[in-house]
Formats: sequence, structure tokens, C-alpha cells
Amino acid sequence: MGSAWLLRWLIAGQVVAASIGTLIDIKYFPDNVALGIILTLSPEVLWLAYFLKSRRVRHVFKSHDWDVAVNAIYPTQLVT
Repeated sequence: MGSAWLLRWLIAGQVVAASIGTLIDIKYFPDNVALGIILTLSPEVLWLAYFLKSRRVRHVFKSHDWDVAVNAIYPTQLVT
């Protein structure tokens, strides 16, 4: 298992923990639900989506060719 998968599993665990925290908030602290979703659950879901879909993550962690891929993804010269 590569480091990208380890990070994905760790972030998925954070999403699960934040979801459980949100469920606890719904039952015991309903005034804190919106704040909990905004500050914990939403950022974790966004990070997980980024690590699952990002071309940059794939090049850095899987193919290890970020030095070459960066020029194709983010060209430094304007093409005329």
C-alpha cells in the first residue's frame, strides 16, 4: 500500500470521526451542528475528494514524475 492510499484511509477515518461527532452533536448539542459541519466535516470531505481525484496527487504519490508532469499541467510559457 502506497503513501497516497495511507493518506486516503487516514482522511476517510477523519471523515468517519467527524460524522460520528456530528451525530453526537445532533442528539446532545443541536446548537453546534452547523458549526461542526462547517469546521470539521466539510474540510475533511473536501480533502478526501481532492486526494481521490487530483492529478497532482497521482503524479506525486503514484507515478513519482511530478518534476516532469508539472510542466505539462502548469506550463510556464504562454503558447502563441
